[in-house]
Amino acid sequence: MKAGHYKIVETIKAGSFFKVYRAMQLPFERHAFLKEAKMSLPDNVIERFEREAQIAAFLNHPNIVRIYETFTKKDSIYHAFEWVDGFDLSKIMEVRGKIPQDIALLIVYEVLKAVDYAHSKGIVHRDIKPSNIMVSKDGFVKLTDFGVARWEDLPDITQPGIVIGTPHYLSPEQVKGEKPVPASDIFALGIVLYEMVFGEKPFKGEDTTSILLKIEKGVFSIPKGKRKGRRGILKIIKKALERDKDKRYKNASEMMMDIEKFLGEKKMLRINDVLKDFIAVVEEVAVTRTMERRAEPAISSRKKILYAFIIPVCSIIVLFFSLFLYYSIAFPDLYFNVKNFKNPAVKIGDLHFYDKNELKIPSFPPGNYRIICEDNKRYFLKDIEISKKKSKIILEDALKDSTIHIKAQGEIFINSESRGTGEYTGKMENVPYLIEVKKDEKILFSLFIKRKSKIYIDIQNKQNSSNFLKNLRFFIFHIFNL
Repeated sequence: MKAGHYKIVETIKAGSFFKVYRAMQLPFERHAFLKEAKMSLPDNVIERFEREAQIAAFLNHPNIVRIYETFTKKDSIYHAFEWVDGFDLSKIMEVRGKIPQDIALLIVYEVLKAVDYAHSKGIVHRDIKPSNIMVSKDGFVKLTDFGVARWEDLPDITQPGIVIGTPHYLSPEQVKGEKPVPASDIFALGIVLYEMVFGEKPFKGEDTTSILLKIEKGVFSIPKGKRKGRRGILKIIKKALERDKDKRYKNASEMMMDIEKFLGEKKMLRINDVLKDFIAVVEEVAVTRTMERRAEPAISSRKKILYAFIIPVCSIIVLFFSLFLYYSIAFPDLYFNVKNFKNPAVKIGDLHFYDKNELKIPSFPPGNYRIICEDNKRYFLKDIEISKKKSKIILEDALKDSTIHIKAQGEIFINSESRGTGEYTGKMENVPYLIEVKKDEKILFSLFIKRKSKIYIDIQNKQNSSNFLKNLRFFIFHIFNL
């Protein structure tokens, strides 16, 4: 297969918008990274694709991947970029896990060179992440993918308030929908450095919303029980991850100076050699793992039948028998009595019930649950423990409209303002409200209230059962109550 004067060697990735290939440029016989976009894509996608080529052509720096050319063929647009023979940082971390602190700092230092140059040209990358950082087998680090970059000399094609970038690597100002600034790239590099050193991301959550909320509030900590960084590197990470952009490094050069002081002149003079040796080890491990997978002994067809059929069937029989015994012994009946709600909608765990003021649920799995009851005017929320004995729950909305009442074991915060400890009652004037309960500097409860309503929150400081047991209980409940 050919595209222009490029021979496609292999398809690297085929996404919904773009396809990327490893190609051979003819007649020069050099490898190239070829990116394809169909002209039928939405105008805003094509505009970003073309802007990526325009920015790449404008930038000329050894730590930024070069663009060779852009051309069209039939109904597609192609960009041909420099091929980097090596690994992206996400692959390196997949193979290596945690990266030695000195190596991590050297990689970030080289990326900072590219970032400093781009910022001097009025360009903010705003999507710095491990997959956009390449380390070649020769020990050179290159920054790629300026597809969502912001350039002062070009009009911004992002609508105001729209968040652009990868959630885990956004800065607080990007989460708020504000205009990205050079300090936004510094924050992203701080996240990358943290991830390399500790083997995990600083901002984690069950979903994108919770991740963005933690980023906006600057909530992160140094992992306990894991390898801790030396004091100097922790200082660099914390300053790069300052929530207030004015307290971060003023520019890439300032962060580079701290890295130089930490590593020393001798190591800085051998950056390429050190990274070259490191990548050689990464490549050796990657090749060894590939060979081990290929060398796994083939399983005979008779054993395959045994593994694929007999063992799973026996396991399922034993599992269902065990679940039946546990279900019949341990699960109580649950009674609901809903008062002062008209046509209520009740949710307990993953179960939903509509238009029922009295409800009996036989053999309900015990545990800690969040109960929500609402109609067009009222809203009730409560965390409750259901024991192995028969349980009766009364849901009653007895508060006036636009009133919020919170009862908790800890200090109550509403929109980051302390409202005392233990219990709070007040009027709701604006929305949304962020309700939090803290105890010993730990967040025990966090909830966004997104509309005016009557809110009653009773928070018990108890540990919830594990996700595995909770999912198991609901599985059993659904099986025996079909």
